[in-house]
Amino acid sequence: MDMMERVNDLIFICERMIEILSAENDALRSHGGNKVQDRLDEKTQLSLFYERHMKSLQRKPDAFKGIDEDTRKNLRELGEEMQELLDENGRLLKIAMDTNRKFMRRVAEAAQEHTPHSGTYANNARVGSQAPHSASVSLNQEL
Repeated sequence: MDMMERVNDLIFICERMIEILSAENDALRSHGGNKVQDRLDEKTQLSLFYERHMKSLQRKPDAFKGIDEDTRKNLRELGEEMQELLDENGRLLKIAMDTNRKFMRRVAEAAQEHTPHSGTYANNARVGSQAPHSASVSLNQEL
């Protein structure tokens, strides 16, 4: 594959990743996290292709100099835009995961508080209401 083909592939990959990340970030902002999963496979594949092509460019930087300035500028701008969206995506995913973790912890705590205690023994041999509650909680995929 010649250098111009690699650069064109990179431009396509960046444009597609920008589309995917924009949609994913919008979904995360509007709490539509289930939409994030829809494009995960494509995003993973594009990321692998991007990494492979960038490594190829880094191994032969002189060949990249043969690409016209407008194309290089376009690729650089797309790369910067994609990086901004990736950074935002990481922040939004972290917020969503932290929120879900806190919610699940609250659900587990509420379930333990409202579960009748059977009078089992605790580590310190106490029985009944003095023993800590240890109810198990199971949640399905819907949450």
